[in-house]
Amino acid sequence: MRYFKKIGLSFFVLLMIWNPLAYSQTNEVSKGAFILISSEGEVSYLNEENQPAPSVKVGAPIPPSYSLETGFNGKLVGLLSNGTLLTLTENTRMKVATFEQAPFTDDGRKLADLPGEPSQSKVTLDLDFGSLVVKTKKLSKRSSFNINSPVGVAGIRGTEFQMASNPGQGVQLDVTESTVAFTPPGGGQAIPVSQGNGLSVSPSGVATQRPVNPVVATKIESTNAAATEATQEVSLGEVAVAVEQSAQE
Repeated sequence: MRYFKKIGLSFFVLLMIWNPLAYSQTNEVSKGAFILISSEGEVSYLNEENQPAPSVKVGAPIPPSYSLETGFNGKLVGLLSNGTLLTLTENTRMKVATFEQAPFTDDGRKLADLPGEPSQSKVTLDLDFGSLVVKTKKLSKRSSFNINSPVGVAGIRGTEFQMASNPGQGVQLDVTESTVAFTPPGGGQAIPVSQGNGLSVSPSGVATQRPVNPVVATKIESTNAAATEATQEVSLGEVAVAVEQSAQE
């Protein structure tokens, strides 16, 4: 037994010598940052006990422990450090439950100029209720991006869409770019929802595919265009500073 343990350890050491990046590429991760871009109307910040928490300044990272809730005429635009834009419309509550991201290098470029995310990441959002409009960068093969709702999970691979979850009404998913895979409760088979299509999921988890809602599609386009315009000048350096600040929370 000791012999095999030595062989395994020796092989691991040799692997690190031969390819020093082999370990760091799969294990070197840190907390990503969720940066506040803008807010208007009724916007509340809640701590882990769902009690009111101090507000966040525009340009600062939102503490990882916070939940966000918009009220009547409320709206919040946020930027994840992997390049994803999130817009919470009115009467929405959401939390970034998990956000891990590998370190990346500030090469002087703007985040908007990158074709994909600056480094691989793992994101999980909890959408309690309301509507979330999303625009992601192209994700790396090892990245994951999921949105949990009371009636299932949406898995994203670089896309533009809206996901709305309301108590007693289930989930409405409308996709205007790429594909979202929706998994009903209980871990059943994922349902792919491609560009130009939608999915209605009842409170009991019954899913019905349909064409994208044209009114929602127009809203997704205009909402993401506004969020993109608001983040055109954000540099990788600014994002890196926000990541560092978020890690200290």
